[in-house]
Amino acid sequence: MSGGALVNDNKIIGLMSFGLPADSDFKDVVFAISIGEIMARLK
Repeated sequence: MSGGALVNDNKIIGLMSFGLPADSDFKDVVFAISIGEIMARLK
C-alpha cells in the first residue's frame, strides 16, 4: 500500500503512507498524506 496513489475525479489527492501494526499482513490503521502536504515539503 505504501506509495499508492489516492485518486478522486482522475486527480491524485494523496499518497498512502503506511499501516499499523507494521508486522501484520492485515492493517488495522492506514495513513495517507494529502498531495498539498507532499508538495509543500518538496518546495
